[in-house]
Amino acid sequence: MLCNAILTGALSAAIQLTLVLYRQ
Repeated sequence: MLCNAILTGALSAAIQLTLVLYRQ
C-alpha cells in the first residue's frame, strides 16, 4: 500500500534523524 510505504519512510527518516542528533 502507498500509505504504508509513506509511514515506513517517515519512520525511517525519524530514526535516522534521532541517530544524527545523538551523535552530536
